[in-house]
Amino acid sequence: SNVFYNFLKDKNIKVFKSIRHLKDNIKNLKFDLIMHFFVFEHMANPKNFILEKLKLLKKGGVIIFEVPSYSDALFSLYKIKSFKKFYFSVVHPWYFNLKSMKILLNSLNVKYKIKYHQRYSIDNHLNWLNNGKPGGSKYLKQLLGDKLNSIYKLNLEKSGYADTLIVEIEK
Repeated sequence: SNVFYNFLKDKNIKVFKSIRHLKDNIKNLKFDLIMHFFVFEHMANPKNFILEKLKLLKKGGVIIFEVPSYSDALFSLYKIKSFKKFYFSVVHPWYFNLKSMKILLNSLNVKYKIKYHQRYSIDNHLNWLNNGKPGGSKYLKQLLGDKLNSIYKLNLEKSGYADTLIVEIEK
């Protein structure tokens, strides 16, 4: 993003517009850690994307990334039609659930861990169920409390209906 690029550049932090630009400017570059958040679903060829990142890792290095989960409760459990329209996007050529992510990673013969994470709260889900649109409710958030919200999120993660997959790949 140009906004972040310019912000970092203004802080005298060395930034690069792309991985290609980075590789062209620094030879034999290797990282201990590569992270990306909600980028993977935008890649036309996710397998090649991971392979390229693996080449940039030192031995023992790790790639960590987050990707939206196709098993999101709003879509797969509650089957909210307006969420389906909201969720699917032309800029996401790929959608992953636990099974499809394992198939992809197994094809790469890498050591990996995958876990579910629930980002959105119970009041957000109740708003989807009641009004068919995103957003939470301060009233519901206060009424239901942090403890119930934490339990709800944890149960979605345990049951496989969380909205996010977190993937860790080790070289």
